[in-house]
Amino acid sequence: MGSFEEAKINSIVIIESLFDDDQKTGTELYNDRVKGYIEYHRRDEMHHELQNISSKTEFIELLKELTDKIDEYPPGLLIHVEAHGSSDKSGIVFSDSSLATWKEIQDSFISLNVKLNNQLYISLATCFGRNFYKTIDYNKKSPFRAFISASAEVYPDEIIEDYGQIFEELIDSGDLIKAYISADQKGTRFFYKDARVVTTESYFSLEEKLKDPEFKESFLAKTQKNWDKIKLTENLPPFESLDFEQILELVKIDLMNKITKNFFFDNV
Repeated sequence: MGSFEEAKINSIVIIESLFDDDQKTGTELYNDRVKGYIEYHRRDEMHHELQNISSKTEFIELLKELTDKIDEYPPGLLIHVEAHGSSDKSGIVFSDSSLATWKEIQDSFISLNVKLNNQLYISLATCFGRNFYKTIDYNKKSPFRAFISASAEVYPDEIIEDYGQIFEELIDSGDLIKAYISADQKGTRFFYKDARVVTTESYFSLEEKLKDPEFKESFLAKTQKNWDKIKLTENLPPFESLDFEQILELVKIDLMNKITKNFFFDNV
C-alpha cells in the first residue's frame, strides 16, 4: 500500500441515510461527481456504488456484507457516509432515527479494515464526525487507515462544495491525500487524519490531560484496577509500591506497545 504519505483509492462506496425532507447530498455527489466523473474520464477500473439505507441495523449489515465480499472491491476502499451526526456527538443518526454510537460501529469498521490489511478510508459527512476517533480502543486493531470528518455542524451546501471538489480530484489523481489538499487550499471545515496522527496526538495529550485533578484521579483509579493487564514484564511491581511518575512511565510504554501492535499493520 505504501507509506502514510499516499492514499490510493480504487473503490468508492457512498452510503446515504437522510430524512425525507433532507437534500439528498449523497445521491447528488454520487451522480454528479463520482459516477459522472468516472464515466467522463473513463476510469472504468475504479469501482463505485451508492447504497441507500434507513437504519442502524442496515448500516451494520452493509458493512458486514462489504467485509464478506471484499474481493469484489479493489483496494483501497473509501466509504463515504451521508447521514446526521447526533446532537450529543455520540454517533450517527439514520433516516429511521435509530442511533449507532461510535463505539457500536467501531468493530464493524475494524473487521473491514483488517480484511483490507489497513486499506480502509472513512469519510464522514456528518455533524461532529470527528468525535469518532475519540472513542477508539487501542486494545483493538485500527478501524481505518485514515478518515475525513468535521468537528462541528456541517451543511448541505458545504458538503456538496467541499466533497464535490474532493471527489473530482480523487477520480483524476486516484489519491485521497492529494484530493483533500486541493480542497483544503480553498478552505474547508473537514479535516483529514490518518491513524498515525490520531494515535500520536492521543499519546502526547495524556500528560496535558493529567493536569486536571479530576482526570488524574480517574486515571489512577482506572490504572490500578487494570494494573495486571499491563504486561511489560513478568514481575510487574505492585501498584502501591510506585510513585505517580513511575506509574505514568509504565502506562505510556504499555500504550505505545498497543499502538504499535494494533495501528501499524505488518504487511503494509
